[in-house]
Amino acid sequence: MMDERLQEAADDIQKRLGFGDQYRLVRHELFPEKNILNETYYVFSTEWFPVDAADDEDFNPAGTAVVDIDLHSKALRRLVFVHETTLADQASYPEPNESDVIEWIEEMTGLVYGKQFTLAQQNEDEFAFAAAVDHIPVSPTGWIGVEFDDGKLTMFTMDGHFPNDSEVEWEPFALTFDKIAYVAEQQCRLIDIPIESEERWQPIYTIEEAFVKNDGRETISLSSQNVLGTMIEKDLILEWDERDETPFEQQELDLALKATADEAFNRKAHPDTLPITAEAETVCVEEAKRFLKRVFPEDSGQWRLVGLRRENGYIFADLKPADVGDAYFQRKIQVVLDGTDYEAVNAIDNKMLLDMFENYTPAENARISAKEAFEQLRDDIELSPTYVYDQTLGHYVLSGRLDCLYGIDATTGQHIELNEL
Repeated sequence: MMDERLQEAADDIQKRLGFGDQYRLVRHELFPEKNILNETYYVFSTEWFPVDAADDEDFNPAGTAVVDIDLHSKALRRLVFVHETTLADQASYPEPNESDVIEWIEEMTGLVYGKQFTLAQQNEDEFAFAAAVDHIPVSPTGWIGVEFDDGKLTMFTMDGHFPNDSEVEWEPFALTFDKIAYVAEQQCRLIDIPIESEERWQPIYTIEEAFVKNDGRETISLSSQNVLGTMIEKDLILEWDERDETPFEQQELDLALKATADEAFNRKAHPDTLPITAEAETVCVEEAKRFLKRVFPEDSGQWRLVGLRRENGYIFADLKPADVGDAYFQRKIQVVLDGTDYEAVNAIDNKMLLDMFENYTPAENARISAKEAFEQLRDDIELSPTYVYDQTLGHYVLSGRLDCLYGIDATTGQHIELNEL
């Protein structure tokens, strides 16, 4: 029998989405999720069959509704009608026009248009919205997608975080390019880009995307936005004297973290929000070393541990070659450790990807300087206001997003549109 609290949530879904007597709940699960603020929330995931459809564990018939909501706020996170077929009461849904769709999203999610999300693009049957603060983009971004078929809503998805007033540090945008030109010049990087059609590496100067804080002095890297949450940065060369003869066997990863009703309603912390204690850190470092001793026994001193991070209930130990330098495409091994006993259970190695470029002709030496390249790119560099999540401060700060769609060939000085490479 379903937990009474979950039954109440299911009844609410049935009413809000106009399922009425046309649908019956056949499956439900609970999953913990975490937002970029390192807060835990629970997703109530449900599957609803048309009332006359036969039960099937492996197959969802046409018209099935897959619905995910935030268990606590009741905000809709996902709605998909299988095979673009819906039996729901259309009075509960918007017409495929901008104003109707926005009003429906506000009703289903509790978000406020303009203050928390803004229209990014639309066509006759699809609408895409991005997280925003007063129509100013945010990073990391959040996305909402709405799709229609024959005038009926058939899909809604919501991913990412949409900040509210309490999570934002308000201030007027004070940056101009002239104020941060020095910072922008430091972002001019020489990278080797693979040219597949010619099987060669091409050296190109690009502007590495970054966010400049409103004071014009500090920057927030784009890469830091991809790892938000529990992480410990490391810079440790791993060395050993003896190999470990124990065979390493890859285990299949279980990335779906399911939960009980009591865990969900008590808001048990998502495992990825927990700190990595000093004791656990020590054990994880040794286990990463043990993995190398088992799989690469002759590589003592050739690998560097660059970080430990929690992800999907596991701890990932990130390894790179000790002498990798500043190459853009780098070898990387992610050793996956069990989140409880810290034993290595899997490893993800990008060597196979890099081997695709093994026979490419090496890049020629640069003939122009980074300063010359920057001056050529200066007028192409975009500076746009963006609210960026600062993990140190724990809130969003107004910053200027530095970006450039062009690059400079380091051997010829040719101006190149990066999207064409």
